[in-house]
Amino acid sequence: MTDEIAVQGQRPSPLPYALGGAAIGGAAGYFGANYLPAKKPMYESYQDIIKEVQDTTDFSKLTEGKSDAVKDALNEAKTQSEGLAKLEKLSFEELTSAKVDVLDAENAVRKEYETAVKALKEKAPDDELIEKVAKELNKDAKDITEDMKTQAKNAINADRKKYFEKEYKAVEEALDKVVKEAGDKKVLDGAAETKYNALKEWGTKAEEALKPLLEKCKTGNKLLWAGVGAAVLAIAGLLIAPKSKKD
Repeated sequence: MTDEIAVQGQRPSPLPYALGGAAIGGAAGYFGANYLPAKKPMYESYQDIIKEVQDTTDFSKLTEGKSDAVKDALNEAKTQSEGLAKLEKLSFEELTSAKVDVLDAENAVRKEYETAVKALKEKAPDDELIEKVAKELNKDAKDITEDMKTQAKNAINADRKKYFEKEYKAVEEALDKVVKEAGDKKVLDGAAETKYNALKEWGTKAEEALKPLLEKCKTGNKLLWAGVGAAVLAIAGLLIAPKSKKD
């Protein structure tokens, strides 16, 4: 009995190891919080959150279970989205018919715009996209016929902005550069120029309104790193505590 008590008295306490693990965990957590990349923002830009609001069919469901910061951003995005809906957007024809001849033929900005316009105009829907749209337009049909595919192809070409977002955006961005490069020279006619200016003004105001809200939507990892690091390594400290030697 006495020997057993003596052996028990000689066993190292796991507490120092737990504390050591916590200390190391805290240090690792601090390193992770300050030197490892933070979690990506929930939204990269104001356009991303507005698009999410525009794409949803149930706004209340979209905000369900979200943090107050995210709810605030979504509500503001809804307000901005409604404002955008009231503006007349540039049509496909207006967007792709800028008078770039006000710039020199070899001007890099002019070439970028012309290349982007050509890519958008010549972009053809592939079979997979045609099939997908045909099914969306004919949900109750058992089989997709050639006529349905033709109908789908026409629908895609009629709304190229929806189905060729990448190419459409490239033209929009190139047009912005052309307008800036042209300065006082007009590259858009009457109504198109008015709509373009209104859209640019809306974009500036929407970004200003949403930027501070989107900053709050970033899920930082400082507390996560520190807390989890300490907890996990504290457990590790317990696990690596030396086992008592048996006589």
